[in-house]
Formats: sequence, C-alpha cells, structure tokens
Amino acid sequence: MLRHHLQNAWRTIRHHKLYTVINVLGLSIGICACIVIYLIARYDLGFDTFHPDADRIYRIVGDVQLPDGNTLFLNTPFDKVAGVEHAIPGFQQQVGFHTLALGITVPAGNGKPATDFDGRQEGSYANSTILTGPSFFDLFPHSWLAGNASVLREPNRVVLTANAAQRYFGALPPDKYIGKTLIYGDSLPVTVAGIVKDWSGLTDVGYTSFISISTAPNSWLKSRFPTTDWSSLQPHQSQAFVKLAPGIQPAQVDAALADFVRKTHANFFPGTTNLRLYLQPLTKMHYTPDFHLTDRGDDFRQAYLRVDRRRAFYPDTRYH
Repeated sequence: MLRHHLQNAWRTIRHHKLYTVINVLGLSIGICACIVIYLIARYDLGFDTFHPDADRIYRIVGDVQLPDGNTLFLNTPFDKVAGVEHAIPGFQQQVGFHTLALGITVPAGNGKPATDFDGRQEGSYANSTILTGPSFFDLFPHSWLAGNASVLREPNRVVLTANAAQRYFGALPPDKYIGKTLIYGDSLPVTVAGIVKDWSGLTDVGYTSFISISTAPNSWLKSRFPTTDWSSLQPHQSQAFVKLAPGIQPAQVDAALADFVRKTHANFFPGTTNLRLYLQPLTKMHYTPDFHLTDRGDDFRQAYLRVDRRRAFYPDTRYH
C-alpha cells in the first residue's frame, strides 16, 4: 500500500512540476519563517530570566501628565521622592544606581602608552559604567573572582567584570588586576578593587564597571550626583530596582507608592500633574519602549510584543 502511494505521488510530481515546485517552495519558506520567529522569540523572551527570584525583582518607574495632555514616562524615581525606598514596606532588597557615559583610559606604564576605550558595552551603544554600592550585588548576584562587594564602601574604587578587566589590562589571573588604575572621563582615577564573573545569560543590566557611589561626593561627580543615597536619582541617568519580600504582591506596593506620592505632594516639575510611581517587572523591562525615550536614557535594548503592550502592563495609564 505504501509503495502504491509513493508511486502515485511520484507520478503527480513528474506531471505537475511547476505546481510541485510552488508547493515545495512555499512549504520551505513557511518552515524557515517559523524557525526564524521561534529563534527571535526565544532570544527576546530570555532576557533577565536567569536571576535568582527574578519574578520578585522590579524597577520603580512612573509617569506624569504634561500640560499639553501627553504622558511623560519616568524610568526612575527622582530627588523629590527621595526616601521612598525606606518609606514603602515590602522591600527585601533595593538598589539605586547612576549610569555614567564616560570614556575609560588605561594610564601609560611599563613602557606602554595610555589606551582609551569608549565606555560602552561591547557590541552595544549601552553605557558600561554605573555608580553603585554593595547592595547592587545583593540584588543582582555575581560570582566573585577577586575581592567582595564590601570594597564598594570605599571611595575611588571600581569592580570590573572579568571580560572588561581582560579588555583593559590583558589576560591575567583575577587577583593580579587588584590595585591597577583606570581613569574615567579623563580625570576620575579609580583603583580596581574587585573582579566578578560575567553573566552568561541575556540581560539588559549587563554593566561591566561598578564605581563606588561614595566616589561621587569626593570627586567632580558631586555636581551631578551629590549624595550617596537615592536623593540624587535622576530620570534617564539613574535606575532603582527592588526585590519584594516573599508574599508581597506588586499591587500592594503600587498602592503604597500612590499613598506616598499623595502624602508628600511630590511632583516631577511645575506644570505636570497626576504623578504615578509603580513597579515594572524586571522580566518585562525588555518589552516596554515607553521607557526608551529619544535620548535612550536607560540604554536598554528595545523589543516589541504583538499586543497593546502599554495597556497590557499598565491598564489604567493614559496614553496619547
């Protein structure tokens, strides 16, 4: 029976060659398209899913209504709501950090000239450097190859990922990088105090240089980031992430944030109204281009889902 069907199929192919070519070509294109769509979807859906307790990690974001009726999205808290990380219950861990768009220089030494780097993540436009403290590594754990998170309590210290250290200084054992000097922005010298292993998973927070936040008030950075806490956070230059305690629901925190804003009478700047702060899931951050304004302030790569993503994530927000 099978032989009979195969013979009939072969006769059909021989007598209808054009028809056969069209069908085979269409089937091939369809299969290839499905494979490409699957690979793209698997890639984009895999961002930041590897973090421990990723389902409990959120970014604090917000929006305000402009005088012309349009909505402005805020990808971080700002100075007028400083203290929110302590005023809102339900956070197991929290970290605020500042992104720095600074070039990096390896000073001349041992007969070698100074070497300059652009301060971007390899293969990306994203900044590679942030100002932060030990709490960054509590919320986003890394494997330590040399040093530990406590080194970021001292000013003028930097922690590098292993790949970044090798890029700047060449291949060395991790402990041999400790004590070396990098200069950020031409005039900010810092000492390498720790080396961490690079993440292998896909991420939108793949920073490779971590300068101690206490460096800011002790350097020329104090004019931009004058404090060592969240009170100097600025939209599009800073980020604030929290990890919810077990059993705490995002809706509870969103309600507490709304109450905090109402009690403090906080607003973004004169003329704006209806300030809202709310939680954005870490694993959804990759798909929310509303927070990728034209200045690319948060440096995250954009992806798009075939849904009304804004209403799907934040159904009561007004968009124009």
